[in-house]
Amino acid sequence: FYHAQSMVSQKIDLCVFVKYKMFMDKDLKYDRWVDEKEAATHLKVKPSTLRTRRYKLGHDTLEVWRKFNGRILYDLYETDRKIEGVN
Repeated sequence: FYHAQSMVSQKIDLCVFVKYKMFMDKDLKYDRWVDEKEAATHLKVKPSTLRTRRYKLGHDTLEVWRKFNGRILYDLYETDRKIEGVN
């Protein structure tokens, strides 16, 4: 029974990541939901900076993040929109 649950969970994870694939500009393509290391590279900060902001400010940071199955994922599309001031 546990094995079946983990397989279902893996399929749900895959569906979530496929669902959030998107294209931003014609020349720029990236995943919408990325892990901490990729988000730090995109935002040009260190991963420890993202962890510190998340720890001290929670969801009040400029970065849009969610905890999904124990992993922290950053929404690059919404983060870019928030930084640019577009709502």
